[in-house]
Amino acid sequence: MNPNSAVVKPCAWSMKSLVIGVGLGLTAGLLIYLALVLLGACPALSVLNLPAFYLLVWLTGGSGHFLALAGAVLFQWMGLGAMGGLIWQGWRQKNIRRWLLSGLAASLMIGLGLILWHVKSVSKDGLTAADFSGEKVYQGLLPGHGQIIFNLDWHSDLTHALLCQQNGKDWGLHKNFQNRKLVSAWVQDETNATIGQLTFQGEPRVGGWLQGTWQPANRKAVEPVKFQCVAALCHREHDFVHYYQLNISVTEGREFPVFPPNWRMGNITRALDQNWWEKQQEDPEQPVSGFRRGLNEVKSWFAGRACEPVTANRSMQVVHVSDKLVSLTTYSLEDGMPASSEVRLTWNFVNTNGGFRQFGLAELFRQKTPWAERLSTLCLKQLGPLPETASLKHFSAAEMNEFSVLPAGLLINFDPSYFGVGSENVFKAMIPWSQLQDLLNTNGPARFVVPVLTETML
Repeated sequence: MNPNSAVVKPCAWSMKSLVIGVGLGLTAGLLIYLALVLLGACPALSVLNLPAFYLLVWLTGGSGHFLALAGAVLFQWMGLGAMGGLIWQGWRQKNIRRWLLSGLAASLMIGLGLILWHVKSVSKDGLTAADFSGEKVYQGLLPGHGQIIFNLDWHSDLTHALLCQQNGKDWGLHKNFQNRKLVSAWVQDETNATIGQLTFQGEPRVGGWLQGTWQPANRKAVEPVKFQCVAALCHREHDFVHYYQLNISVTEGREFPVFPPNWRMGNITRALDQNWWEKQQEDPEQPVSGFRRGLNEVKSWFAGRACEPVTANRSMQVVHVSDKLVSLTTYSLEDGMPASSEVRLTWNFVNTNGGFRQFGLAELFRQKTPWAERLSTLCLKQLGPLPETASLKHFSAAEMNEFSVLPAGLLINFDPSYFGVGSENVFKAMIPWSQLQDLLNTNGPARFVVPVLTETML
């Protein structure tokens, strides 16, 4: 026997086995991936994709999600192909070692994928650098005007909203740059009148303090101020195809707050970091099964370009933040729709032993008290003259359900459709706690903002 043939022949068999094994591995991987998608277990990425996906997202700083997805899929096919090659060679050559190596490789891949999936699921934020919009939220006292809260993007010249928590009015923050660096901002009230100037001394981290000075418009005196950075705003997008009634491809954008990790407000972030448009459009009488949802994901991959593209965005305003209470407002608008179709919702959370949970308006008041009638009367008085199209003389509890809890009082936001006008109109009523104090629940969420209630409990 030629000794060279003894060396070449196994290598030839090995190459042939590897090619066959790669083909079998790719086929098996594709079938597994489609099965998982159809079952709704993983609508976008299979478990085996996750190690490469998160690695590439981390390496690209979160800016290359498409690259990460493509690399993750390639990683899955190559890994399954290599395992298939090992299994095929082990079976043809009766090599137990190759069988053990292939089983070990498969276990490591699946195990690592499951670990990363679990870490992703239980993490408080699960965010990459690309998710943060650069906009942060600051809260503190403004001399002469009480507590305020405002958004600020240090690298954008856009005007930001500022809420005066003392009266519930929406003000504006107009920024001034020097050498591309934010140095100050003019504060304008609801009538666009300038009331003063804030000067900043540098951008703090989330949870840190923004220090600066405040100079009223009608005075030369300058006073020191500081505002705590209570949250950072994040933005995510979710793509899907809506087949139930309309043949449209929707890109759903959502903005949500992320608080300092040691504040233990992860429940609030998770509650708002949810797909909202798709759930809002679903028919509750016809729930979509996991199989149908997975099938729609596959359809969207093949037929997404044939659908009409639609963008739906939900922005966020942080209204009040403390270690006991958090109030937020979301603004949702579908692309191509008039501003009058904007939907505004409020979110209120209270800190209990199990963490922060959402609460409703009725929890602020004692049971079997006429709080709804009192609140309706006070709101009508605060709103003043209503549009001619409005014929309301009383608000029900459901019509006052969009509210925010502030240190100075209860802020009620009304749906403009109640008054026969579009949502470009704003209707708010700020009710001081002193006018509701005798109806408040001493064990309810209001005890954290109304000092008299706390004293009564002692």
